[in-house]
Amino acid sequence: SSRVRKDRLGTASAWLGANRRAIILIIVAVSVILRIIYFVEINASPLLWQHRWDKSDMNHFDQWARDIAKGDWLTRRPTVPMHSWQKQIATDYLKEHPDRAEALTKEAAAMSPPGEPANLLLVKWAGGLTFYQEPLYAYLMAVTYKIFGGDHRWVFLWQLILGVLTNVLIYLLARRMFGDLVGTVAGALAVLCSPMMFYELILLRESLIVFTGFLLLSLVTRAGDRDTLLWWLFTGVAFGVAFTLKSTFAPLAIGLMALTAYNLRGRRESLIRSLGGMTGGLAIGLLPLVTRNLLVSLPPITTAGSAVTTFIQTNAAGYPSYLHGFVLNAEDI
Repeated sequence: SSRVRKDRLGTASAWLGANRRAIILIIVAVSVILRIIYFVEINASPLLWQHRWDKSDMNHFDQWARDIAKGDWLTRRPTVPMHSWQKQIATDYLKEHPDRAEALTKEAAAMSPPGEPANLLLVKWAGGLTFYQEPLYAYLMAVTYKIFGGDHRWVFLWQLILGVLTNVLIYLLARRMFGDLVGTVAGALAVLCSPMMFYELILLRESLIVFTGFLLLSLVTRAGDRDTLLWWLFTGVAFGVAFTLKSTFAPLAIGLMALTAYNLRGRRESLIRSLGGMTGGLAIGLLPLVTRNLLVSLPPITTAGSAVTTFIQTNAAGYPSYLHGFVLNAEDI
């Protein structure tokens, strides 16, 4: 009966609540074991080097990070990946505008080392010195390369570690919001979620984005419990740093700040402390981005020059929205 079922669920939840530390240890242990197996398999296969495919975003992040590690810490020589669709658009444009092609050829030849007119055109379209993608991931890779000598497996290492921490965060958040039973089930599902683990051994920022999303939720809930200026400030810093990883974190930050304001309505001191702390922390988190942009004469908060092309293409009238992924129609650009 439903009563017996509720009693059993209550008993299970109580037992899990009494063994929380063991549950966390199991999640960590199984997560680590699975990732060791995964790394051993990838390390012995050509998939370890898939970022060498120059038509991939993996290759773009890798080359960008290596340029930074070599000394271009302000990314004063920006590049745009020459994927086939980008090359097609640039080539067609230069054929239709010979005067522009001649000027870009001269400008590219004067660069050190010499560049390509098509790539230079795409750089200008993407905003010149504006980052082509949000910069945090490339800079984390660059620091890793600078310290450990350029072996991308060190990047894989911290991505795997963050994957383990992501599983723990999922367990903790679900347990906090829905109880021990739901938390344990959520943790188990996270541990066994192969797509999440897949991204930890490729040079893309998806695994870091997942970790950051759950970290932000955890920080907001913890800051709400502690309700101290320091915790709210730290949460705001995390919001700012997250924006430099992926600008789509901005709506999440705005939503969480609005939710916090709603929850603290009627508590003036807490409201001022929370919103003031998060706003100040946000400014601190964005300071490296603002500083770099000002040094290269760009607007303070500018990221992702690729956004313009992507927005135009994916919002064109004929874009096949029923398909997953990026589909090019050069006539729309």
